[in-house]
Amino acid sequence: MPISDRAAGLVRTTWERLRPASQDVARSMSATLFAEHPSVMKLFDDADSDAARESFVLVILEVVRSLDHPEVLTTEVVESGRRHVVYGVQSVHYDALRAALLAALATHLGADFTTEVRLAWAAAYDGVADVMRNAGEQVRAARPR
Repeated sequence: MPISDRAAGLVRTTWERLRPASQDVARSMSATLFAEHPSVMKLFDDADSDAARESFVLVILEVVRSLDHPEVLTTEVVESGRRHVVYGVQSVHYDALRAALLAALATHLGADFTTEVRLAWAAAYDGVADVMRNAGEQVRAARPR
């Protein structure tokens, strides 16, 4: 479900503000995710690596990019969801990553992380995560039992 223009604008604006600190935001995301869901660490070759942090930055970029290019939701994001099944990603991991993203944004935006901003980011993330989750479920359902 598309988000409102106002919500999309809030996501874009806050990301532009945070972009120079994207590695710090990713570091916060990974710290929260791995502290609260240590089992997720096994999905990464090296959970404390630059590559792992880069994957978190890519999540954010995909969320922001989908606002201006919703067609990526039906192409690249679907394919990404299918690939993530191979990595061992389960549906619950998307919820865990959502919480980690919102916590990192709250840390780095401080008082500017208003309820409206939180809801905008949650809606934008959910749009991407839902597509990935559904693509993954289709892959799992098609596997022989």
